[in-house]
Amino acid sequence: MAWRARISHRLHELKILMAGETTDAVNAGVREFLLKNYSDLKILNPKFSFLVRNFKGEEPMFVGVYGWGREEIKPLAGLSDVEVLDALRDLVKLGETYPKSWPITDELPPTVIDATASLDEQFT
Repeated sequence: MAWRARISHRLHELKILMAGETTDAVNAGVREFLLKNYSDLKILNPKFSFLVRNFKGEEPMFVGVYGWGREEIKPLAGLSDVEVLDALRDLVKLGETYPKSWPITDELPPTVIDATASLDEQFT
């Protein structure tokens, strides 16, 4: 399961959308997946954005956001926690084929404007 540590290298962010207006049976697999896996995924990808939200839809889904704003949607309605984990693996695998719009690094980008300098100093 080494692919779990590669989530932050393959996706920009992962939205985990829970269906707000449906029965608990539809969301059960996603809830179980979160209870079993969220802590480990966050430990392996500490700076990665896992966004867990309720929304006014009929079925839960993953929305994987990749470089250059590309998004992929995986419906999760009625899936078991193992099948939800497989859907996440599929999204990570897709990330291997998409171009990146950010460098894979832990460093912050260089400052564009020095906030400590006056405007005259910056533009002369």
